[in-house]
Amino acid sequence: MRTVFTLFFLLCLNTIAYGGPSAHLLLPLSYIGTNIIQDEELNIDELIFQANQGDSYSQAILGEAYYYGNGVTQDMKKAYEWTQKAAQQQNPVALTNLGYFYELGLEVEQNFHYAAQLYQKALYLGDDGALTKLGRLYFEGLAVGQDYAKALQLFSEASVKGDSQADFLLGVMYEQGLGIEKDLTQAIQLYQKATDKNYAPALYKLGDIYIEGKGVEQDVGRAVSLYQGSANLGNTQALIKMGYLYRQGLGLEKNMNKALEYYTKAALLGNDSAQNSLGFFYDQAIGVQKDYKKAIFWYAKAAKMGNSSAQNNLAGMYAQGKGIEQDYKKAAFWYQKAAEQNVIDAQYRLAYLFYHAQGNGKNYEKAFYWFQKAAEAGYSNALRYLGLMYENGQYVEKNYYKAKEFYTKAAQGGDASSLYNLGRLYEKGLSVPVDKEKSFAYYQRAASQGSIEAFNALGEIYREGEIKEKDTQKAFSFFLKAANSHNINAQYNLGLSYYYGRGVDQNYKKAFEWFEKAAIAGHSDAQNYVGLMYQNGDFVPENTDEAIFWYQKAADSGNIRAEQSLDLLRPATQIATKQIKGQKISQAQTPLKYQKKFTELSQKAQSGDAPSQNHLGAFYAQGYGTEKDYEKALHWYKKSAQQGYSPAFLNLANSYLFGLGVKTDKKLATQLYRRAAEDGNIQAIKACAILQCP
Repeated sequence: MRTVFTLFFLLCLNTIAYGGPSAHLLLPLSYIGTNIIQDEELNIDELIFQANQGDSYSQAILGEAYYYGNGVTQDMKKAYEWTQKAAQQQNPVALTNLGYFYELGLEVEQNFHYAAQLYQKALYLGDDGALTKLGRLYFEGLAVGQDYAKALQLFSEASVKGDSQADFLLGVMYEQGLGIEKDLTQAIQLYQKATDKNYAPALYKLGDIYIEGKGVEQDVGRAVSLYQGSANLGNTQALIKMGYLYRQGLGLEKNMNKALEYYTKAALLGNDSAQNSLGFFYDQAIGVQKDYKKAIFWYAKAAKMGNSSAQNNLAGMYAQGKGIEQDYKKAAFWYQKAAEQNVIDAQYRLAYLFYHAQGNGKNYEKAFYWFQKAAEAGYSNALRYLGLMYENGQYVEKNYYKAKEFYTKAAQGGDASSLYNLGRLYEKGLSVPVDKEKSFAYYQRAASQGSIEAFNALGEIYREGEIKEKDTQKAFSFFLKAANSHNINAQYNLGLSYYYGRGVDQNYKKAFEWFEKAAIAGHSDAQNYVGLMYQNGDFVPENTDEAIFWYQKAADSGNIRAEQSLDLLRPATQIATKQIKGQKISQAQTPLKYQKKFTELSQKAQSGDAPSQNHLGAFYAQGYGTEKDYEKALHWYKKSAQQGYSPAFLNLANSYLFGLGVKTDKKLATQLYRRAAEDGNIQAIKACAILQCP
């Protein structure tokens, strides 16, 4: 219940903080006969003179004037200083106001104990305005220990003296039955009493009562009127409520422009919930044109105020590079903030970044910790990743039984990928006896729920004909579904179907297209087939240089067939012309000629010749005339690209796509391919088509 009480307390402060006419942040001086908030003839010069002469009454008034910016520029520091001076002279109103500074931690370190002492002292000296403030401390259990009976007593005394906030809080106590028998009728009467004095939180609360029909006949029209009245007094919760009503068309004609107007007012008044909502509207184009920059602006404002939902949303913008440069470190920073506030989605996504080495490097320990946190709340994706970590022995000891346990829990939560993983366990006999039929059943269930991996697995089953009767047409259909969803294994399998005419007419053109898609994404078997098609001239012109390039890619990933093909294509005495993704290099007959050409290129590159810089990078990349060194290759590609030499952009793109001498960065690779494609480079144009360059 503590959270509920705090919510009501914050609701009270909400309007106070934004200047409701009858509910000021500092105690109004009406208790001693003057209300400076409504005094339009305040003589500031005279007030300052009297305050400097040591008049405590003038000092107290001046402190509140600086607080509100009434007749002077708002200045919290001066507000505190003048309030403190008056309090030192035992001015009761100043003591109350100073207590509030300490209660909220304004210009001083927050200190509830000292605030309570100041309120008690002010009461002793006759300031009734301290009644409600001290009562709140008892109500919340701040410094003085939670004591509803004492809070009830203080609120009751303040209510008799006309304090609208006390009326409201008494209403809360009667409604909730806190320290007194629950009495909704009495609560409503007290809310109405505060409402009659234009106390904004009471207007808002009474609006809730009428819209719900709680203890009264439901009256949506009256509720809307009360919300509107509260909103007009600056209550941000009421502003948000009005925005919601207009957005949904509840009690009002649906009007997204009016909804945005109210949300914006609340956001400008500093309400983090409204700020996050505005960010979401611009992010998702709800009632407004999609604008990621505005979404980020509002998410950031709310996130900095500690709004956990906004922190998670802002992290997502950085992670996806929406309206801002992709930055996994900043994404991890904000996910962490939200995760620490128990946002389950943020816990999962933070773990995902640690698992996949995005942002702050791979860290299986932290990944496991946050996956576990999210899994405790039943987050299916997190349960699946825990299963993967147990299956692979990542941070934890390999344990197929635990893996199966987590996959099963995730599958029960509707996770299709976990159904697929269970199918794999049964297919391979991991923690369970091999059971191909059960494996097939899991794959079918996973596919029915949209698992792309399962479509590919079913395709392989029908192609091989081991579990089910061989049906290459059905296999082709499954491969096509998965390949169109960017599954590289399925793209490779689809390439095989076209290459060999399995379940579809043989078509080298389409075979090459699908092999190339998978090859560029790093599939070594597909890279081997691309090399084979260049070697044989299947659909593409016969090109030994391209064949060697792709065989080398596959061989670098440990593909034995590609290594064997390289041995046949590249004997030590062979003279060949090597095309490394868009630029030609002469391969010499002997190491001596390699070295000679390397020396010539080095001299020209050092003198600033762009083509030579690019060629030198290629020599380093292939180890011609020197030791293979991808980092030096990258250095010279960059030098050449800085001079606008188009083939260097292509080589840089390949380096970033395949992680040659640099961390893999697909986004940067696509940008570089696009740059090379703009110069008409055929290889870059094809890569852009596959990678969907922006």
